[in-house]
Amino acid sequence: MIGGGTLAYQHEIGVRDYQLERVDTWLESLDAESLIDGRQGPAFHAYHARMSIGQGGWRGQGLGRGIGNEAGILPERESDSVFAVVAGETGLVGATALLLLYGLLVVLLMAGAGEIRDRFTRLVVGGVAIYFAAHVGVHAAVNLGLLPMTGLTLPLVSTGGSSLLVSLAALGLAVGLSANQEPSLDADAFARD
Repeated sequence: MIGGGTLAYQHEIGVRDYQLERVDTWLESLDAESLIDGRQGPAFHAYHARMSIGQGGWRGQGLGRGIGNEAGILPERESDSVFAVVAGETGLVGATALLLLYGLLVVLLMAGAGEIRDRFTRLVVGGVAIYFAAHVGVHAAVNLGLLPMTGLTLPLVSTGGSSLLVSLAALGLAVGLSANQEPSLDADAFARD
């Protein structure tokens, strides 16, 4: 997958101009001096997301007092950059707690999937767990500057309407399927535990 992405970027195959610009900006902003130099240009969003996270320190500035909210300069702070706002207001402790809660959700969903006998239901519940893990991982990595800007929201926290609706529907589906466990008559239903 990484190799395919690298080839697409280098040869501009199936990639739009704005996507190339995001990757170029990200690659240039890996160096602190380039990030600072581009803060009024293409690296504006990345710079302010990292500044908001950095201002949080260990315990944060307090709810509603983070630089991302008070200055109002952080773009898309209620959706694409909500992790930067949380980290700025609650600090490393709060951001880590949020990631641990998401990790717990993923582990519980995977454990629930492991107890389901029906293969399709097991795959659906496991897929929902992977959905949450991927969204949280990519969202946090983008705000920390580990990946280029994507516009991916943080499930159950961001205010994106369709994203929130899909996250709640997926979670409801997984919980409903996990709670409704009926005996299956496929081959492994007769295996001894």
